[in-house]
Amino acid sequence: MDITKTRGEASITLGSRAFKLRPTFTALERIEESLGIGILDLCARLRRLDFRFKDLSYIAYHFALEGAGPGERVDRQEIGRLLMEDGLEQMMVYAVELVKVLNSALSAGSKEAGAASPN
Repeated sequence: MDITKTRGEASITLGSRAFKLRPTFTALERIEESLGIGILDLCARLRRLDFRFKDLSYIAYHFALEGAGPGERVDRQEIGRLLMEDGLEQMMVYAVELVKVLNSALSAGSKEAGAASPN
């Protein structure tokens, strides 16, 4: 996974498909809503490797949805399937990398064009 420092974006390859992960405020809101847990608590769980498969799939999905180009299709079921196909050991690697993306979003944050500040 390669993280772009200025925007906190990362790229991840699942199977043979590359996804751009963009940690926007909208993505963070959707992750919290989808999982029913706050981002800080989610980060703590991921750091402890105490997560559900669903957690990884929703995080990757919402960040990939924000990073998708015009007309690019992103499907949560496909992301989940690709994560599962990579196996448990690789999921642990993804969890660590997704914590880095979440930390990047929380520390520097990426600014959505025209979006209001969450403060």
